[in-house]
Amino acid sequence: MNVERFVYSRTLSADYRWIITSSSLTSQETQFMERFLDLFKKYRFAYTKAPLKPLFCIHFPKTTVLFTLQSGMFKDEFGRDIYSLEGICAGRVHRKALWRKMPEIIGNYTAILNAWNDINFQKADNLVNKPSTSYTLEDLISGRETPQIENKEILPESSDPSDTIILPFVEEGLKKLKKTVNSPSFSPSNFAFGCTAEMVKEKQFRIIAYVDDKNRKEPQTKTTERGRKKSFISDTSDSALQITVENPQKVTEKKRFFTDEKWKKIVNKIRLIFLKK
Repeated sequence: MNVERFVYSRTLSADYRWIITSSSLTSQETQFMERFLDLFKKYRFAYTKAPLKPLFCIHFPKTTVLFTLQSGMFKDEFGRDIYSLEGICAGRVHRKALWRKMPEIIGNYTAILNAWNDINFQKADNLVNKPSTSYTLEDLISGRETPQIENKEILPESSDPSDTIILPFVEEGLKKLKKTVNSPSFSPSNFAFGCTAEMVKEKQFRIIAYVDDKNRKEPQTKTTERGRKKSFISDTSDSALQITVENPQKVTEKKRFFTDEKWKKIVNKIRLIFLKK
């Protein structure tokens, strides 16, 4: 089965662009994938803390793409980290064959999808839309460890009403992903292993593993803070809580307002008024 590679990134002194492209992908599809790198950069701090690199599988009308997102492999001329989107694609006719190889790809995706192996970074500033070489998937996989996976039905860790399988974005989640795609009844589907909530809005995914991004944690933090305020006084409303917490401060401020020094000034003013009379 033949596949092609693609890379969207920047090089030492040249800005972000498609360095290697596949003739199978349309301009709309490449623009769609660019959005994922934009979101990857937006949530770069969450991805830096993540234990794995993300992995996406998206089925377009005529092509299936598998890609990962990464940073820090190279730096530009100013010493800034370079972000990149890189992967492989295969035509629709190879979709089922590609899916059968998916457990092997998932087990070695950081190496198989690394198109930088074909690029001399130091001489890559002039590379723009370079057509990909055609590879056989077997050649990309050969020599790599073949994961041993039981061929049986896999129960997901959790699922929502739309039958979306939710996995953790950790090593254990990656193992479950390999087992899930290897299930006989599981047909080729889109998956986003290591995604943000905004990425999920871009496409319908059957399998999802969320990266621990700030956007998903904020609502939980707010709820916790409110819970802490209520914990001081049980079974009280927010309004009652404001009285018990905020009013003592106001009372203290009032007490501080009438100091001995201010009382003397007030008394002196009253004396002056009577003396004038």
